[in-house]
Amino acid sequence: MGTNILILFLRSFTHSDSIVSHRVLKSTKQGHARIMKEARALQAGAVVYRSGGKLYLLEDHKMPSGNMMFEENWFKQALGDPSGY
Repeated sequence: MGTNILILFLRSFTHSDSIVSHRVLKSTKQGHARIMKEARALQAGAVVYRSGGKLYLLEDHKMPSGNMMFEENWFKQALGDPSGY
């Protein structure tokens, strides 16, 4: 097993919806086992987006057109980037 790293986003005690800092920690075998009981893996292509002190999760999924979201130049449109992603 490789190195397990926990990225912990700390919230402000006065502003519960605001992330004020983060820490990167290495887990022990016992810590890893405990985390894995409650965690789920992100799907390939998942994106974590931070805005306004909050974290948002984007997961690829089928759009009404029948294509997958990330196949439709979704980021190009979302970010207003004419060159694409």
